[in-house]
Parts: sequence; C-alpha cells; structure tokens
Amino acid sequence: MKKINYPWILFNIKGTVYGISCEPVVSMVILSDVTNVAKVPEYVRGVTNLRGRIVPLVDIRKMLGLKSLQEEINDFYELMDARKQDHIEWLTTLENSVRNNTEFTLTTDPHACKFGKWYDSFQTNDTSLRFLLNKFDQPHKKIHSIAIDTKKLQEKQDFKGAEELVESVKNTDLQRMIELFAVIKEEYKNSKREIVIVIENTKSQLGLIVDEVVSVENLSELEEESMEENMIDKEIFTGIAKRKNGFPVFLLNYEKVFNALQRRENMQ
Repeated sequence: MKKINYPWILFNIKGTVYGISCEPVVSMVILSDVTNVAKVPEYVRGVTNLRGRIVPLVDIRKMLGLKSLQEEINDFYELMDARKQDHIEWLTTLENSVRNNTEFTLTTDPHACKFGKWYDSFQTNDTSLRFLLNKFDQPHKKIHSIAIDTKKLQEKQDFKGAEELVESVKNTDLQRMIELFAVIKEEYKNSKREIVIVIENTKSQLGLIVDEVVSVENLSELEEESMEENMIDKEIFTGIAKRKNGFPVFLLNYEKVFNALQRRENMQ
C-alpha cells in the first residue's frame, strides 16, 4: 500500500467507479461527432475532431469487455417495445373475450405482468426518468382493472357496456401508455450522454469514452495487493484506492491504454 498525493478524476462505467490521474488530462467534453475508422479494435469507437486535432476514441466499456452504452440503449428500446406490445395484445385478448363471451385468462394484477415486474424493480437516479415512469402507474393499473369490471358487466348480461368499456380504455389509457413508451425511450437515450476524457502523452492525444464523470478527488490509498482478486483486466489498471466514503475506485493506467493502441497501429 502506498500514498497518492495528487487528484484523480473519477468516472462511472455501468455503476462502477474508476479513476484516472489528473496529470495527463487535457479536457473533458460531451461526446458529439464520431467518424468511423476501418480495421481498428472493437474498443476503438472511431475518431473525432477536437479543436482542429484528430483524436482517436477508446470506448472504456468495450475495453472492459462490457456492452457499449449504445447497445444498452438498444436493449432498453427493445424492452419498452416488447412491453408496449404485451399490453396491446392483452387488451385485444380482452376485447375478443368480451365479444365472444369467453373466459379471460390473462393476469388482472398490474404487478404480475412483465412490465409490472420490471417497473417495480427498476431503479434509477435520473429524476426526469423517474418522473416519466411514475406517469405509467395510473393508466397501467386502469388497463388491468377493466378485466374485472368487464366481467362484472358480463355477469349482469350488459355485453354492450362491457364492449364500450374496453373500447374507451383502448382509446384513452392504452394510447397514453403507448405515448409514454415513446417518450421514455427518448428520455432514456438523452440521459445517456457519454463524456470524453481527453488525455495526452509526449506523442499523441487520446479520448476515453466514459458514462459520466463523477468528481475530482484526492485518493490516499493504493492497494496493489488486491489487484489480482478484483480487477476485470489488470493489464490496464494500477490498483484500487478508497474514496472518503470507503467505496473502492479502480485506477486506470493511461499509459497502458496508449501502448495498447499504439501497438495495434504498429501492427497494421
């Protein structure tokens, strides 16, 4: 264990905090235009123009063997589209059941459907995203509850009333959920603005793509002995430090990132 007396930039990757020394950092910018480059490693996103200088971009997620942020966004889109379709089909099944006066067997519990289970377990610190999610609560519960209401109407032989109830919810609450699914997809995408930490050595500059920059802090302990059991890829890390709150920070060895990219360029 040894002391660290200079500040570190702490950044987040998929919920885990990593750190890079402030020494090589030139700037931090929101990722914007990226130009694809042929025959590069998967972790090289491409290049970008920063103040007239062409800078290669390394996706730290891919370097760690994780899904890219865009892949996670695509997964979220697919999930929301699937849950939207579930409720369209749920209401269509109820509509057919009412018209044919047959038993409806799908769940009436809003917490038991696939969306309800996901909704109850999903966690986010994004205030806007949480605000939008809360808007699902009323129409989602209303949709599931009408299966009970239509059954009561059918038992009273009020088949026309049951059909009108389904049609009403189809045109109001279901449409509201469909709109919310579209809005929340866009909000999720907008909340995932990647940051580029631009670093340099004596030869070149390099942009490290991260999920977000957490803070700039002084770290006092470097625990090299715990590398073996904790590191995802110890080749690009120098050790583990602890923040003031006691949580660990995995420390990136920026020179090894430079070297990995330069070795690849020399092989081409």
